[in-house]
Amino acid sequence: RACDPSADTSLHATGILRELGSRCAARVLDRLEVEMDSERRERLTGVMLAMGEEVAPALAGAIAAGSERRQRLALRLAGETQNPRLVPNLREAMLDGHDEVAREAAHALLRIGDVSSLEALAEGLTSPRASVAGFAAYSLGASGRGLAVAPLADALKHALAANQLALAREFVRALGRLGRAEAARPIAAILAHGGFFQRRKLRDLKLAAITALSGLPGRDAASVLREVTHPRG
Repeated sequence: RACDPSADTSLHATGILRELGSRCAARVLDRLEVEMDSERRERLTGVMLAMGEEVAPALAGAIAAGSERRQRLALRLAGETQNPRLVPNLREAMLDGHDEVAREAAHALLRIGDVSSLEALAEGLTSPRASVAGFAAYSLGASGRGLAVAPLADALKHALAANQLALAREFVRALGRLGRAEAARPIAAILAHGGFFQRRKLRDLKLAAITALSGLPGRDAASVLREVTHPRG
């Protein structure tokens, strides 16, 4: 009845479900998993979110042991609830799940956005799976938080040392996406990296660095860009 078109009926049923809380959250998730009608799915999602803290155990269980469809649904809902209690579950899904699950988990961690979720994303940067490191980098960059600069700069340094240039490019883009002045220095260091024989190999990475710098505020970024575009004779 929470999906009933009648507002009074829907509100009354939603109120009952909120009172039942964790005792019925898994049942609502069951219904949401198989529901095909977009309007009813939206209403059921609203019911889950209205339950607040009570849905955390059901979402944690679905993330850990649900079908792929149920797992991805739970990951999206975990991000929408913005509940820090679910960060350990999201961290595990990001590090151990297949790529689609890892991407959803990284996005959910971004949506939560507290320090513990940023720490989980920073851990993702060191994953041996380049795809996971890339998902984590994207979410950290999209966070716009100053706390993300140091782990991204460190990950960039390690990627360069390992000659993982495609991954290094993802880290550069993430630093640029932060839109923070303090991200300019680690990006600028790319432009001084590599000798004569590496120039062609590093070209795409350096172009990414210039693009990233062009979107950053502050004197450091502007100074480096002037040096690149108007080198001293």
